[in-house]
Amino acid sequence: MFLDQGMPNARRSMSEETANAIDREVKEIVETAHQQALATIKHNRDLLETITLQLLETEAIEGEALHQLLDQVQAAIVTV
Repeated sequence: MFLDQGMPNARRSMSEETANAIDREVKEIVETAHQQALATIKHNRDLLETITLQLLETEAIEGEALHQLLDQVQAAIVTV
């Protein structure tokens, strides 16, 4: 299934094999990004809980306080 279904002529300009290869690559990129996002959320769980508690108390986090919290976010390493 070619991902860009809105352009009926897109498939005509490439072979079925090429279109399928593109679909596989895009699917892999999206899946990898999804796994990275989940891992980063899990890795920063304590920080998320801190932010949640602060939001429950103050209803908003803005400016420097927000920047200080976001500076603590650490990317998780995902191996595929």
